[in-house]
Amino acid sequence: MPGALGKGHVLRQLPVAADQDVGGHPQSGALAKVLVYRKDLFRKAGLDPDRPPKDWGELYDYSKRLTDPVPVILVGSAVWAAVAVVLGVLAATGVRPLDVWFAATLVGVGLGVVGLAVLALQRRALRRGVKGAQKL
Repeated sequence: MPGALGKGHVLRQLPVAADQDVGGHPQSGALAKVLVYRKDLFRKAGLDPDRPPKDWGELYDYSKRLTDPVPVILVGSAVWAAVAVVLGVLAATGVRPLDVWFAATLVGVGLGVVGLAVLALQRRALRRGVKGAQKL
C-alpha cells in the first residue's frame, strides 16, 4: 500500500524465509506507533479487544495481564489433579492398577506447586528491592 503512512513514507519488506509470514517496517525516519495484537488473546486475558491501550502505561499494564504465568500454572495443575483423581477412582474400583501414570500426575501437580512457590518468592524479592530478583 504505497502512501499508507503518508507522503514520503514507504514500507520496506523485511527479509524472511519462504515458510514465514512477511513483515515490514517504516522507512524514511518515520516514527511508527502501530500496535498489532490478537483479539482472541485480549479476550482470554479479560481485556476489551476493541479498546487497545491508549498510552505507554496502559500498554505496560496490558502486557503484564497478557503474560501473567499464574493462570497457566493453575490450569495445568488442575488438569493434572483431575487426571490423578480419575486414575485414583479407576484404581479404587479395580478397573486399572495404580501405575506410572498416576505417579506422573502427582509429579505434574507438584511441579505446579513448586512453580507457584518460586513465582511468589521472586515477586516478594522484587517488592523488597532485591537486585537479583527477576521482574515477573
